[in-house]
Amino acid sequence: MRRRVDARRPAGLARVGPGGCDRLGAGLGIRRLTFDARLVDALGRDSHIQFHPQTEARDIRTGDGGSASVISAAGEVRARVVVVADGLRSLFRHRLGWTVGPRPPYRYGIVAHWTMDAPVDPWVRITFDHGLEVYEGPVAGNQRMVGLLCYQDRMREFGGRLEARYREIARALRPALRDADLVGSVSAVGPFWHQASTVAQDGVFLIGDAAGFTDPITGEGVAAGLRQARAFAAALESVNPERTYRQAHRRITKDPRRVAALFLRLSRTPALVERAMRSHERAPQTLTTLLGIGFGYWGFNRITPREWIRMFSGH
Repeated sequence: MRRRVDARRPAGLARVGPGGCDRLGAGLGIRRLTFDARLVDALGRDSHIQFHPQTEARDIRTGDGGSASVISAAGEVRARVVVVADGLRSLFRHRLGWTVGPRPPYRYGIVAHWTMDAPVDPWVRITFDHGLEVYEGPVAGNQRMVGLLCYQDRMREFGGRLEARYREIARALRPALRDADLVGSVSAVGPFWHQASTVAQDGVFLIGDAAGFTDPITGEGVAAGLRQARAFAAALESVNPERTYRQAHRRITKDPRRVAALFLRLSRTPALVERAMRSHERAPQTLTTLLGIGFGYWGFNRITPREWIRMFSGH
């Protein structure tokens, strides 16, 4: 799975991977339902895990000495630590009083899957329109995920007719979808930009989108959650797991959030998008570098002063 960026036209390729910019990095396209099913299967087969699917968690309580417990439909579960990973609009983060945001300008996402009777297209194709972006990429077989990201003024177009307006925009901006069929429902989410006042305290740890989320524009959501989970596991071996995890979380989310903020700025208006497209045509490797920063492969020191100037001037 690779990326192609266009502004109603092809404009170049983005190559990114842990091996460096000289290699064409390919990702694996997979439907989230399939990914979740694989994860559930792995949890159920691990003898060290007591897995209780479809059991509702209703509340979290913290006590003295850093202990915590979860109130579930099956009763109270006491534990040394509790991990909260219930997504962007985390109910438990809100109940703990840790939610910060959302922050304007408000952004929303609308997504669905399509099936196409055509050869598999390995590219992630990005199309910019006024106040809206379309992201199309392979997920399984001949299925493609098509997501729209937009600001609040364009979100009003979907009021009362979410699926119909989604179809209209997707097919207008991605003509190949006119011969494709929708698979399943159309979903909307937002507004984005939620943060947490803390990601670890009194035996409770936030991971993934529940720990803070800027915007899907960089496409690093699941990868970010996995990196945070690894940092959480390592923090449990320390003398002060909460402090260790807070420090690790700041370190691994700082640059990706800066990349997301930069992409949002460059895509805010048609003039900025056109400027960014000119820059991309002259130096496509800059996008590769930025994506690599967002995925945690390297830091901002990979971007040269000339690239910074070109990025904002288009020359």
